[in-house]
Order: sequence, then structure tokens, then C-alpha cells
Amino acid sequence: MQRIGKEFVSQSVQKYPQTKRLLEWLTKDGYFKLRMHKSIELDKIYDDKWKINKGFGLRAAQNINANEEIFLVSTENCITGLELIDCDRIKAFEINKTVSMIASKYYEKNLPQLYYTQNILKIICQIFAHSSGEQMKMYPFANTLLEHYNNQTTPKNPLFWDKNAVKGIYSSNLASIISSTQSQFVSMNEDLLQNRMFGFDLSKFVEMMSVVRSRNLNFCPEQPKFFDINSVVIMSPVVDWINHSFEPNCKLTGAYYQHETESFVVVKAAKDIKQGEELTVNYGNMNNMDYLMRYGFVNQSNPHNELALSLNFDEYLEYTSQLFEFKQKIFQTQEDFSLDRFILFENRINKNLLRSLRIYFLKNEDLLTNPEIGSFRYKDFDQQISTENEIIICKFMIETLKKELEKYQKARINTLDMNLIMHPNKKDQIINLDSHEDLIYIQNQNYRNMLHICIDEQTNIQKNIKFFEKQLQTLV
Repeated sequence: MQRIGKEFVSQSVQKYPQTKRLLEWLTKDGYFKLRMHKSIELDKIYDDKWKINKGFGLRAAQNINANEEIFLVSTENCITGLELIDCDRIKAFEINKTVSMIASKYYEKNLPQLYYTQNILKIICQIFAHSSGEQMKMYPFANTLLEHYNNQTTPKNPLFWDKNAVKGIYSSNLASIISSTQSQFVSMNEDLLQNRMFGFDLSKFVEMMSVVRSRNLNFCPEQPKFFDINSVVIMSPVVDWINHSFEPNCKLTGAYYQHETESFVVVKAAKDIKQGEELTVNYGNMNNMDYLMRYGFVNQSNPHNELALSLNFDEYLEYTSQLFEFKQKIFQTQEDFSLDRFILFENRINKNLLRSLRIYFLKNEDLLTNPEIGSFRYKDFDQQISTENEIIICKFMIETLKKELEKYQKARINTLDMNLIMHPNKKDQIINLDSHEDLIYIQNQNYRNMLHICIDEQTNIQKNIKFFEKQLQTLV
């Protein structure tokens, strides 16, 4: 274990001298805080297929079998939202009180986000304090986090995009979330200043918020947004060099060794890993918009893409009055129900959307033809009510989605001055903005990511149009 650890540190420092301070700090008391069970190596990762620089990554330097432990990092060398390192009781009380107040201000009704934000803000306070001088316990890690973020050539989240990338946006959803995130960060920073939480200026706060959001670990990728009062945000050196994949070969767990009274972040092989293969974990089953805002990159293929869609029933108001009280009774059984806003999934149909539309387009005749509907609950509308009901749903959705697609096409025309990019391999042709394939010819990765999101949303709408058109053909 010690030999493998020494080899990893020695090779990493020789190849990338900027890692020396961090790795020497991590192993200053021997190789007990960083325990290497399998040989791995630090490397700069470049995706040759998509022409993307992914920054640092870890590779297997030997064959590794599934379920074997690869390496462990002591939580004593991690920064978490659970405790405030080297903080006296009075200051800790002030910080806990302030971050709880700020988180409650924005997420009082969203407990998972409230707990997550409390953790994030406590980590930010620690990074700010521990990056202030070499005498601080966590200085090598805190300072490395900030230096890496400022010096990186890999993409950053949209809050740091240049004007060209911002002006080229033709997705109202992306423009809206960038604007709302900026406004929220400004407001949070003002709250911190008013409560005398260190000397944050806005640019420093946004920088640290971006660092913490992009570098904290996810132990439950299947439920990336689930967070309760017992959950902890944790940032770990070395572990955070592992890149993302929806088909990961590693998984993260925690371990507590009672005889040592010490906890560790554990990286285990999720399947057999061949020598030279990059180590990957799943950062979370989220859509590309979430990945872009949190991590500063998008996935070339993302099965979890989704799009918020507003529904307008102005031309179908005759259905509102029919069975009104019956429909309202069913809808009220659904918590936080909204009839005018749903999520469109790219690779599957939203069952709640279909249920809701089947209920909305119910007619008096449907109840007369099938009296059992009178005892239905919301979940019972999984099945078709009638052919006519299903036809109306398909026509309504096709009409709605085509109008939405027209908005994108008009917005894209309005940004053509920014997005008119000549194809390097095809004379007098511009790159195709109807698919992702031509995006590899765009050198600016931030700009490429912006276009990727816009195309994702168009693709989502087009796939849903095809689904409802196919359904309509089957019915008619």
C-alpha cells in the first residue's frame, strides 16, 4: 500500500509539478490518509472523438477487478458541511445561524435544496478562511481548489462565459436560468456581507460557489438532488480528479474504521477495469442543463435530458367547464400540481403529462359511456379513456410542440449573426445547428456547450412531436 502510494505521488509530482504541495500535504504523516490499494496514475484527459479537454483524470495502472478497493482518502483531509474546521464555538455559532437563515430565505419549502445550500455555504466559508494563509490547516487543499478553477482551460459554467457565448443563446430556458442564478448569487452574497461573514466580494463568492458546486462528491447518483438533514456535502482531494460517465467503472462509498476512529472516502471498482482505462464515476442522473450550470460541461449523450414546457389551453376552454368539479377533485389529490407546466423527457413520455391531459379532455359522454371513470384516481388514468380523448390529446400536443419549435427557430434566426459559423471542411457552408455532430468544429468549448443545450432542447421537442404524430396515425 505504501509503495503504491509513493509511486502515485512521485509520478504525479514529476509529471504535474503543480500537484506537489497538495500531495505532500496529504501524505506528510505517511500514507495513512491516502491509502492506495491499486496502482493508478494522474493524467490529462482529452476526448479525441468530441475534441474536448477534460482536464485532470485518473487512469488504472494495472488491471483491477470488480468490487476491489482502489484507494481511500481520510475525511480529515476533506472539507465538509458537517463541521467547521479550526473554528471556535462563537464563530461556528454565527456561521451556522447565518447560513441557516440564508438557506431558509430561498428554500424554505424545498428541504432538500435547503439542506444542500446550508452545506455549500459552510464549505465556502471554510475555503475562504483556509485559503487565506499557509498557517491554516486546510490551506493546501483550499488553495489548490481555487487555483485550479482560475487556471483551468476546460469549460466553465455560464456565469463565466464571454459575451459572444451569452449573445448567441437562443434557448429562453438557458437564458432564464443563467439570469436567475446570477441574481440569487448576488442576493446571497449581500446577505453574507450584511451578516459580516468574512469579506466576500461578489466575484470571489461566485467563484467559490462554482468551485464547491462542481467539486463536491455524489454518493447517490441515482438520486442526485435528494438531500436530507443527515446528508453531508464533502470535497475530497484526489477523489475529485475522477471524471464523469453515465456508465462508470467506479463507485464512491464511505467507511469508518472503529479501531482507528477514522472515516474515509472509498473509491471501489464497479466492474473490471483494464490497465490504461480511465477511472470514472457517475456525477448524477441529471439533464445537461444541470450539468452545465453545476460542472461547466455537457454530456454528448444524456438519457436524462428534459425540458420544461408551458401548456396553453386558451383554445380548448370548452373542456374546462365539462365535469369541472370532478376534474378539480382529482387534480387536488396531486401534491404541488400544476396543469400549465410539465417536463418533457427526451427518451420517454411523461406519464403525468398524459394522465393530466386525459383528465382535462374528459367529456360528459366519457362518463356516460364508462361510469367506472367516476371512481378513478389520478393514477388510474394510465390507460386510454377513449379513442376520441386520445386523438384530442395528440392534436393538442402536436400543436403545442410545433409552436414551441417555431419559437426556437425564430430565436435562432435572431442570433444568426453570432451563430453563423463557417464549416472548416466544407467550402462556403456553415455548421449545422440542427444536430450535435458539427459542434466539434467549434474551438471555444463554452460556446460549444451553449449551442449543445439549445440543440438538446430542439431535439427533445422534435422527438416528442414524432411520438404524438405516430400515436395519432395509429388512432386515426
